[in-house]
Formats: sequence, C-alpha cells, structure tokens
Amino acid sequence: MKVNQIKQNCILLILVFFVLVGCSNRQTSAQVKAFSLASTQLSEQIIQSYELTNESSIERKVYEVALLSDDEVALLDDTSIDSIKGLIDNKKNQNSMKALKALNSYSKALGALSSADINNDMDTASKDFYGSLGSLQNSYKKLTQKDLKVSNENFALLTTLVNTVGKKISEEKKEKAIKEIIIKTDPFIATISSEIFNNIGSNEDFILANLRSTYNDKILNYRNLVKKGKLNDVDKKIKKIKELMQYSQNYKKAQTIFKDVKKATKKLEAAHHSLFISLSSPEKKHNLKKQISQLVSYSKEIKNYYKSLLEKNK
Repeated sequence: MKVNQIKQNCILLILVFFVLVGCSNRQTSAQVKAFSLASTQLSEQIIQSYELTNESSIERKVYEVALLSDDEVALLDDTSIDSIKGLIDNKKNQNSMKALKALNSYSKALGALSSADINNDMDTASKDFYGSLGSLQNSYKKLTQKDLKVSNENFALLTTLVNTVGKKISEEKKEKAIKEIIIKTDPFIATISSEIFNNIGSNEDFILANLRSTYNDKILNYRNLVKKGKLNDVDKKIKKIKELMQYSQNYKKAQTIFKDVKKATKKLEAAHHSLFISLSSPEKKHNLKKQISQLVSYSKEIKNYYKSLLEKNK
C-alpha cells in the first residue's frame, strides 16, 4: 500500500472517531473532513473503475477493424483509427461521469475549505469551492439540458457564505458559514445524484451484447489457431487461454459497472444528506458515522473487484 493511502486511511479513522464521540470545539470541521475524505476516495475509485472498463471495451472496435476484408482495409485511414472509442462511452454516459467528477470536486473542495488555516489558505480554498459549484451547475446542464434550480437568492447567499469563509474570520464564524453552505447545497447534491442514477447505463444491453460478441470472436479465433496448427506449443496455448480468462473476467465486470456507479452515487448522496441532518438538526437521529463507514468499505470493495482491470492497464 502506498504511503499516501496509509496516511489517508489513518486520517479517516481519526475523523470518524471525532464524528462518533463528538468534540466541543470544531466538531463541524471534523464531520465535514470525514465526509470529504470518504466521499472523495469512493468517487475517485468508481471513476477510475469506469474508465478502465471503458478502455477494455475498446477491444470490440479493434476486432471489427481487424476482421475487415482486404478491400475494406485498403480504405482504412487515420480517421478510422482515431474513431475507435470505448463502447460504454456514449454521450449520456460521458455526461453522467462528468457530473460524478463534479461531485468529486465538490467533496474535495469542501474538505479543503473546512481544513484550511484561517490565516493562510482560506482564500484559495474558497475560490476552489466556488469553482466546484460552477462545475456542478455546468455538468448538470450538460446531462439534463436544464439549469440546476438554484434560486438567485440561494446562489447569492452561497456566494456570500463562500466569500465569508475566504476572509480572515474567527474559527467559530468559519464553522457556522461551512454549516450553512452544506445546508444550502444538500438539495442540489440530491438532484444531481438522482440524474446520474437515472442516466448512466442507458445503452447497457447494446454494450454487453457487443462485449459478449468480442468474447465469442476471441474463442473462435483461438479454435482456428489450434485447428491450423499455429498453437502447437503448449506454452502458447496456455498464454492464449489466460488471455481468454482475463477477458472473461473483464466482461463480467463490465456487466456490473453501471450498477456500481449507481450504487456509489446513491451512497454519496445519502452520506451528504446525513451530514446535512447532523449539522442542521443535531438533535435529530442521524447515521453519519455509518454512512461514512459505508463509503470507505464500498470504496475498498470497488478497488478489489476491479483490480484485474487496473493490473492489466499498468
């Protein structure tokens, strides 16, 4: 495990402890930091898994080009090669993942805002967070062709709050401003998460059919090589069979990637809402600790499940 990952896990454990036991001072920042680290870790992991799955799906297009007739090959040009893209990377899926990346930027910027030293880093952190709000709006519009319903009053208030945090203010005022920011952004996070959930994987059946076709082509190609006596060497056969096994694993992972993106998005939404409840109505029962713990465990689950894709692309 990398040193940075060890540090991140240690910090996360400490922050979860603060969320559990509470603290009289800076409890808001502790809760926000715990959410930020866990949500950033999960969103980055699922984004990477999606991108690796998409890369593995390029093989279908490569096979189509490889199986062209001699006459068709003569017409092949650089434009044809450049047009080879992953099967799962259609417009709706692209825009859904851009929205998920915007959520990732929001989580990361929120953590930086709550962690920033009131004397040094606040201005940069507040600008980054303000930029993340813009990314949420833009990605939502690309995904839905509609504007994110942020009233002028709410947006003006958010701007004021972010600007307030960017100034040299007391720790107490900073905590209060961050709390208000989360209360105001929670409906937007829920709206964007729902759209990602509803739009990702819109052509799933087509994608899986193509990936299955590629797998069948690979098996057929192996049979033909054996039949023509081009794999008489046992080591060559073993190598080809291992390639088939690897592709079979990747095909199975492609069958679940959309479900995993949906599940991860819902977990991120639920954790943010628990953070919202813990800050807006601390007297109410909330399960923030449980939600953060689920983000961490699901992130590890995703990493382990898509490990073969990661190793293949090293």
